Amino acid sequence: MVYIAQPPLYRVYKKSNPANHIYCWDDKELEKAKVKIGAGYGINRYKGLGEMNAEQLAETTMDKRKRVLMQVKIEDPLVVEKRISILMGKDSQSRWNWIQENVTFNEEDTFLSEVEKEK
Repeated sequence: MVYIAQPPLYRVYKKSNPANHIYCWDDKELEKAKVKIGAGYGINRYKGLGEMNAEQLAETTMDKRKRVLMQVKIEDPLVVEKRISILMGKDSQSRWNWIQENVTFNEEDTFLSEVEKEK
């Protein structure tokens, strides 16, 4: 089985006491955290793991008691292997061709809403 550790999207903190903070994995949690922290809150928006320091990463994504994991179901390992080879490989022309043929950039990404349905 393959799992993806999901880092939080937001950190909401009290500006007068940044140690008082709440991590949020979606917009609903963000709204609740803003109410809970109250007036004078600040928000950090994380766009990826590189924006977190080692302590934050350990606290949110690596700690077995707190982390959020998403199971990835691989239906056809050979197809997955081929796609990874194309998308992560050295041949940029193959990668460009695959993206042009298989990705529709004018469609809204529904990945997160599909994940929410499965919960």
